[in-house]
Amino acid sequence: MSLWLMTAISLVVLVVMNVALDMTLLNGLVISVCFTFVSSIAYGAAWKAVAKSSPMNLAKFYLAATVIRMLAALAVATVGIILLKDKHESTGFAIIFIIFYLSMLVFDTIFFSRVEKKGLNK
Repeated sequence: MSLWLMTAISLVVLVVMNVALDMTLLNGLVISVCFTFVSSIAYGAAWKAVAKSSPMNLAKFYLAATVIRMLAALAVATVGIILLKDKHESTGFAIIFIIFYLSMLVFDTIFFSRVEKKGLNK
């Protein structure tokens, strides 16, 4: 499901870039998609492992995983902004990255709370 969300956001950003005739933001989009994809896969795999081995520790997992993802996002965003020397490109990257990060944060929160509520983690 997160892959569909990433695809939708990517298509919206690509349409906006095409309408604005501004393809300089493509590097920022690629970095954002790659980070979001890798972090979503890692988060899902880690959640599955914790849910199977010790479901009582899921609350700690949510806290730790969110902090780790936030620190990783901060590191990737900082490196991306430094590498993209043009101010316009850096600003665009930061906006795109924040949109992806917040979208996936909200998605994961809603998705895993529904999974927990339905008791599907067993």
